[in-house]
Amino acid sequence: LVTAISGAFVAGNDAGMAFNVWPYMVDDRDVGGEATFVPPDLLELQPLWRNMFENTACVQFDHRMLAYGTALSGTGLFALARSGAWHALPIVTRRFVAAGALAVVGQASLGVATLLYVVPIELAA
Repeated sequence: LVTAISGAFVAGNDAGMAFNVWPYMVDDRDVGGEATFVPPDLLELQPLWRNMFENTACVQFDHRMLAYGTALSGTGLFALARSGAWHALPIVTRRFVAAGALAVVGQASLGVATLLYVVPIELAA
């Protein structure tokens, strides 16, 4: 839920139109620069709390970090369940865990594709 709310801030700030590389936030290696996971202007606004809502770099970075956490949680739960207790779980629970992992991977893939293709409306909607 928090990741989805963060996505609303990304849309509201048009943050999907910036930082259109992945997995890096900035990739200037083609022009002799560096590739970084953390954008240089992450906390440029004062007071600092404004960055979470108004700074395009920070909003995009926050959404990515929340998405990574969501993806790790969903796939991690599936991997943990499969590693030991899978057959002890009721069939409904197994289906729910598998469907959740599939949904998380699908959503993360859709998010990365939307970012790389600079927010085409077919992917972003």
